[in-house]
Amino acid sequence: MKESWQPVPEHDTYEVSDLGRVRGPRGLLKPVGSGDGYVQVFLPNKRWMIHRLVAAVFIGPANGLEVNHEDSDRRNNRLSNLSYMTTAENQRHACRKGVCKPPGSGKLTLGKAQQIKNRALQGERGVDLAKEFGVSRQTISSICKGRIWVP
Repeated sequence: MKESWQPVPEHDTYEVSDLGRVRGPRGLLKPVGSGDGYVQVFLPNKRWMIHRLVAAVFIGPANGLEVNHEDSDRRNNRLSNLSYMTTAENQRHACRKGVCKPPGSGKLTLGKAQQIKNRALQGERGVDLAKEFGVSRQTISSICKGRIWVP
């Protein structure tokens, strides 16, 4: 199979391939681990998670969906391994593949998530809440936007 390359949105001197590789004016970029099993690349003024970049370029806009890794390997960013799913579908898929966390094994409970949302609505900063509850700022944002921990 021949590797197919397409330009990266807003970075016309960079390209992404259907095999999950990214190249620029000086050649292939070395992916960097993100700390949670995914890999990313840094382009001028933009950090891209490679799976999201491949999906955006070859599948199209996410429109509120998540990128799913069919084989559950977060480092396998080939187009043939990626698809869009809702958050619930993605979580069910992870559980079917045996890579989801059992209920209650995370750092938060529904009660803590509600407390976070209420305190954020009262003006507390997400960075402070993240530090207090031992989660990422992205988790705080997702709770506040109703993407996760929705009662």
